[in-house]
Amino acid sequence: MTEKTATKVKLPFVVEQLKAARETMGQYFWAYGVGANRAKLDA
Repeated sequence: MTEKTATKVKLPFVVEQLKAARETMGQYFWAYGVGANRAKLDA
């Protein structure tokens, strides 16, 4: 699939970097809130 909208970040390869980050760290790697981070906080 090709993205057809402009990104808010003007860096080269930002789409590829975001895809790599999601593959490595999961879809919601910037989760916020206690509930979303409960397992990490408990660890």
